[in-house]
Amino acid sequence: PEYTITDHLKKKYVCKVIPDVGKQHIEYPQSWFSSDRTALMEKLSGVCNDFETSTGWTYQYCPHQHIFRYKEDKTERELIGKFFLTSFYALKESRNLEGSDFDKFAAKEEYFDGNLCQGKSRRATVFISPCSDSELLKVKNVDETNECHTQIHACSSEMREVQPSVPSITEQIAHAFKKIKCLNYFGEGWWSYEFCFNKGVRQFHLVRAKEEGKNFQIHEFKVGTEYSLGEFDPAILATEDEKKIRQRENENSKFLELEYSGGSPCEFFSGGLEEQETIKGQARSSTIRFHCGKNLAIDGVVEDYTCHYIFSISVPDLCLHPLLRPSITAVHEIQCL
Repeated sequence: PEYTITDHLKKKYVCKVIPDVGKQHIEYPQSWFSSDRTALMEKLSGVCNDFETSTGWTYQYCPHQHIFRYKEDKTERELIGKFFLTSFYALKESRNLEGSDFDKFAAKEEYFDGNLCQGKSRRATVFISPCSDSELLKVKNVDETNECHTQIHACSSEMREVQPSVPSITEQIAHAFKKIKCLNYFGEGWWSYEFCFNKGVRQFHLVRAKEEGKNFQIHEFKVGTEYSLGEFDPAILATEDEKKIRQRENENSKFLELEYSGGSPCEFFSGGLEEQETIKGQARSSTIRFHCGKNLAIDGVVEDYTCHYIFSISVPDLCLHPLLRPSITAVHEIQCL
């Protein structure tokens, strides 16, 4: 669509909004794979496949060996690269906003030391994905946009065995807290907070302790008052992930919710007598909301009602999980004439 836009100088422009199909690239951790991909690649040893491009060059790809290119009459033959290494660091996927199937790359190979090109050796990168048919090896495309570095997309039916075994969300959260056992949150108010995945939730107030010497002064803090806001119970992990997922109001983002109950008895009241009688002596509890985020951290703490708290915790590992992965945002370019 076209729009007429007037700037602050009252100059008019005719502008077009150009839709851009957003893309998302995902790399899964090595720990998600059980297949021995080295053994799968070895099955391709000695197999070659040719692919002719529109420029007249035919590329011959032989996994774990070399890549050549030649003209149809075979009078010209160039070495694009010798096999250097295969990377199995991840299954890499890309998808677009139209919801089409993923392109899956199960392996990546690097080839170096080809014929000279502009004073440097030619090289190539090969992405190998699972074939949808029974082809043992098939070159699907050759990208010649970079004259000295060729990209080849190939597929093999052997790679169909390479599929990620996606752990549950709670398994990913537990894995994230293996090294960092606890998280602290120091707000601007009186209370500070601590969350330990396999232990519980704590609210505490820090008291400054001062030690003085002749030529120095050390400021230390110690915990004064503290309360348990809920204890970890392994039973909370038994429920299926789908039943623990919630969505933020007016937002596309989702989070997984776990309840930590059985904390310290509730003693303080901010409501009327009726509320006091209802809450007095009840155990404090917390709702923990885990979501995708750049850092493993507590984003915020809210006491939504007396002696009940909501913790928002970001976990980078959750950004890969299909159930909590952020949706793709469409980007539109505006061109004004």
